[in-house]
Amino acid sequence: MSTTLTVRDFIAKNGEHYSQLYDLSCYAFPLFYPTAYTTIMLRGMSHASQKEHLYAIKKLHAWAASVDIDIEKRLASKDFFRPAEISNMVTYLIVKQRSRLNETICKSKKTTYITVSANYLGWLAERVLTDCNAPATLKSIKRMLDAILAYKPKKGSSSREDQRIRDSALSDAVRLTLQFIFDNPFRTEEIPTRMGIEYRNSVALETLYETGMRIGELLALTLDDFQTSSGGSPATLRIVRNHDDPFDDRLSQPVAKTLGRIIGISPRLEERIATYLKDWRSEVGRVGFRGSDFLFVTHLNGKRQGRGLTAKAFYSCLANIKKRHVALEDLHPHLLRHDWNYRFSLKAKKRKLTELQAQREREYSMGWVYGSSSADLYNERHIQEECYKTSMIDLNLTSRRN
Repeated sequence: MSTTLTVRDFIAKNGEHYSQLYDLSCYAFPLFYPTAYTTIMLRGMSHASQKEHLYAIKKLHAWAASVDIDIEKRLASKDFFRPAEISNMVTYLIVKQRSRLNETICKSKKTTYITVSANYLGWLAERVLTDCNAPATLKSIKRMLDAILAYKPKKGSSSREDQRIRDSALSDAVRLTLQFIFDNPFRTEEIPTRMGIEYRNSVALETLYETGMRIGELLALTLDDFQTSSGGSPATLRIVRNHDDPFDDRLSQPVAKTLGRIIGISPRLEERIATYLKDWRSEVGRVGFRGSDFLFVTHLNGKRQGRGLTAKAFYSCLANIKKRHVALEDLHPHLLRHDWNYRFSLKAKKRKLTELQAQREREYSMGWVYGSSSADLYNERHIQEECYKTSMIDLNLTSRRN
């Protein structure tokens, strides 16, 4: 891929997060048509979705540069892409960047990149052609777009992916390792200046583990979102949809993808968060103490010290933890969300909740809408396990009779 193409992130004065595509080899201005497409067609989407679309368009333009094609001129001259070119284009779109073995991106991203590229080319053709509404022209454009979309991965059966999600529970080794990190946040040789960072990382991981919230939801938590226990009510964490928050200066803003909600937390996690705020966060330079200031902040010296922790920084910290603990090699934040659902099913059984009660509580805790298929998926896993146990009881009874 051309190294001169780059996506840059910005924050408007009103807090809106947006991105633009630049070609650094030409001018210090964003590319005209990708910028127009983003502004006209993608406004209203979350910033993360906008960026995913723009990365697909970036790769499309990188392919064109690699084969010396000017996309705008080709479309304006009605020299629409031919089958061989489309095949080459799609191959370029789906191969991972800098992959030596031509590894391809995941199935969902393939679908996104191919669909976005087709939509963008269709939109662009309407802008550069003077007779785009002529029947013959429309037919030619449609033929080109259909040829591109024909490369989208077939949906097929989703049962295998559903089963993979149902089976995504942590192993005993991973669970024990996490518990060790929660109980022992500091290494024996810990440098004093890094102790606050280690404690923050440990508390953040435990919050993900206990609540099942997403990484974007965790990093968007503010001081006001943490409420201590009072009058017999448990401590809580409040998750709010805060897209384009004017107080968030992170270019890639961590946001809640699901519904807002209030989650009760254990006395242990309440104490851990309170300790982090009192003993470690409060000592960070330039840190804020307003209710709108973020709960988890950057500790190291630099221009972001005291400001909200970025997703990139969190993943870097997680990578360091995984290097120190081999059992966590395959751990990622979303796996903790899957495991929360597994543990919830066990608790629901112990509390003797009906299937409907369990589904409603699961939907609320995860921020899913009423009747979510995701909730059904995890309920099915629990039913599978109960059926297995029943079958084993029947087998044991049969073997005893024999």
